[in-house]
Amino acid sequence: MSDSGLLINLGCGERFHPSWLNLDLSAASPDVVQCDLTKGIPVEDGKAGMVYSSAVLEHIPRVFVGQFLAECFRVLCPGGILRLSVPDFEAQVLQYLSLLQRQRCGEDVAQLREWMILEIVDQCSRERPGGEMLGFLSGCSDRSREYVLQRFGEEASGLFRWLSRDVTSTLSHAVPGPARVRLGWFGKWLLRMLVPGFRGTADLQAWEIGRFRLFSGELHRWMYDDFELARVMVAAGFTQAERKQHGDSRLENWREFGLEVTPEGAIRKPDLFVMEAVKPR
Repeated sequence: MSDSGLLINLGCGERFHPSWLNLDLSAASPDVVQCDLTKGIPVEDGKAGMVYSSAVLEHIPRVFVGQFLAECFRVLCPGGILRLSVPDFEAQVLQYLSLLQRQRCGEDVAQLREWMILEIVDQCSRERPGGEMLGFLSGCSDRSREYVLQRFGEEASGLFRWLSRDVTSTLSHAVPGPARVRLGWFGKWLLRMLVPGFRGTADLQAWEIGRFRLFSGELHRWMYDDFELARVMVAAGFTQAERKQHGDSRLENWREFGLEVTPEGAIRKPDLFVMEAVKPR
C-alpha cells in the first residue's frame, strides 16, 4: 500500500467513489471534477497514493500515451500505485478464433463470431456514433444478446436498456448517410475559394467523419495485451508491472470502493484486464 491518502480516478465516467478525486471531461455528479486530461492532471507532484484509470488508455493516440503516463508518474508519491484496465486484446482474438473453429465444425455461432469481429474492429474504424455495433445490438438474437451481456457486463445491460427506448431514432444517427451540414451557394463558393479541390457534399461528409473520429471519444487508438501494457508502464518509469484480477490490488481496501466488482461479486467490465505498477521509492 502507498504512503498517501489521495486516490485519483482518471476518466471515471459514471463509475466513481465519493472519497476519491474523480476527474472526467464531463461531470456526471457533484463528486466528479470536470477536467480535460489532455492538459494534464490538476494535482501537485507526489501527492497521490493511487492513480486508477479504466477504459481510457485505449482511447489515447499512441504518440501521447507516454505523456499521459508521465503525468500519472508525476502526481504519484514514491511507492504510489498506477492501476490501468483496458480491453483484453488477447482474449478478444482467442475468443474469435475459437468461434471461427466452432463454425467450421458446423456449429451455429455465426452471429457470435460476427460480434467478436465487431468488438475487435468497430471501435477502431467507425465513422458514426455507435458504429456497426449499434446496428448489431438492435437486431441480434436472444442468444447473441446473452453473449454480449457476458462479454460486457453491466455496460451492456445499460446499453440494451437505452436501445429499447427508441431504436428508430438511435439508428438514424448511427447509419452512415449524406452529410448533415448544409451550405448555401455562398458557403460553397467560399469553400471552393479557400479549399483547393473542394468537392462539395463529399468533402462535407469527410469533414463530419473526421470531426467524429478526432473528437467523439469513441475511437480506440490502440490495442493492448499484458506485454504491451507492461512495456509502456515500464517505459514511463514504473516498476513491478503485474497483471491483477478484478478486485485484487496492492491497495489494501481496493475492493471496498466497488469500482471493478459489485457488492455481489460480479465483475463490472469483464472484457477488460487489469495491470498495476509502482512508482519507485
